Amino acid sequence: VKYLFVPKEEALSAYEKQAVEEFIKKGGNVYSVRNKGTDRTYVSGYSLYGEIMETYKPYYEFYDLMYINGWKPLAVPNLPNITLRILEGEGYKLIVLVNTSRAIRNSSPVIDCNFDFSDAVLYTSLSESASLKIESGKIYVSDITDGGIIVVK
Repeated sequence: VKYLFVPKEEALSAYEKQAVEEFIKKGGNVYSVRNKGTDRTYVSGYSLYGEIMETYKPYYEFYDLMYINGWKPLAVPNLPNITLRILEGEGYKLIVLVNTSRAIRNSSPVIDCNFDFSDAVLYTSLSESASLKIESGKIYVSDITDGGIIVVK
């Protein structure tokens, strides 16, 4: 493990703070999750562990951390109206696609994947299943309206 996200740095016990410091000494990277809102449950960004945040200093967004640390997302759609989430099971992944646009109803996204696979099958509310074209780590999805689920093996 190289990265640790601490949800409430101020709530750590002395023992937990010592464990975090040991993790850092061994080369680990630690980020504090910064929350806002009346119940403090809305994530507003991230900062380095122990960093004193001043009002003029913005928090890191998650994409900032990806850039800083060289992280690559598991999959990225090529269209701005398509969002995705990935669930991983034993021997397969589920890519859940959602079309977030009211104006663009039919979309044919290409999903660029950063993991190995050899088969991709799409399930939508309009069709039971359809094998998808895959090539060079990309999944070519043909015409979805609201979204769908791709089973990737």
